[in-house]
Amino acid sequence: MMIEFILLSVLSAGVQSDIPTLCSILPPAQEEETEKRSKKPKAPPIPPLSATDKEKAKRFLTFLKRSDPEKRRGYENKMVALGRGVIPLLMEKAESTHKHQSGAIARCLTRLLDVKDRERLDTLAKSKKNALRMLVVTKYASSPREEDKEKLKTFLEDSAPEIRLEASLGLIRLSDPAGIKEIVLSLATCKNERQRKAMTADLPNLKGKVYSSHFRSLATKHEDHEVRKATLEVIVAIGDKRVKDVLGLALRDDHNLVKGAAVNALRKLLKGQEPITFPTVFDLVDAVEKWKNELGVSR
Repeated sequence: MMIEFILLSVLSAGVQSDIPTLCSILPPAQEEETEKRSKKPKAPPIPPLSATDKEKAKRFLTFLKRSDPEKRRGYENKMVALGRGVIPLLMEKAESTHKHQSGAIARCLTRLLDVKDRERLDTLAKSKKNALRMLVVTKYASSPREEDKEKLKTFLEDSAPEIRLEASLGLIRLSDPAGIKEIVLSLATCKNERQRKAMTADLPNLKGKVYSSHFRSLATKHEDHEVRKATLEVIVAIGDKRVKDVLGLALRDDHNLVKGAAVNALRKLLKGQEPITFPTVFDLVDAVEKWKNELGVSR
């Protein structure tokens, strides 16, 4: 009762007091939420190995050098079955120069490391071994989070094209167009239809996020006609009509394959029509001229 009387007296008199009000005692819900977000998620614990399991892990590490791939995979499975406790041991040997052991260790770490193992992943990201850097970028790219975006972008400068591609795919899953060039370059050289579908599956995420400037140079100035053609394929896969002007520019390409791809890209993007073939060069020329007229593209 006495505390209530003092509080009421202070408030009634309009006098400043050192006694905090109820509102200042309880933190706002927004502050609590901010505090939760600022805390980095912790990786699953790494339990210590028993003496027996430690000896097993050391033996399995030696067996990972075996040349027989089937037996080597068997020991990889046994190593992984020991759990996250073997991660420190694998990390110590991650830079192994043995041609079989090196890849086996990378595969084991891929299965055991969590995306929240940031310090370990950052260590492996600096490796000169492609397999270890690929491990890291795959962890970040497979189910990317917004906070992983900048890490993925650092891999766009990697020396290995497969790593640059994986980073690009991760960024596209986050609706970020920074990796478009790598997707185009990879499509230009890929003949495997299954792989091509995997590369283009998430491209619709970029709809509304891209501009003609992302494609113009690749579509009109690149020296390889396959790259110019692949650029048009990417535009169609994204499905953004705002960049149709790039397709119009491609109608003036010197290579007939690019012109044909431009016609079919315009048919698909603007009219939802399936691609057509051109029995003769004259048929291609007619189709190109019709689209030039429709788009108002100068000759």
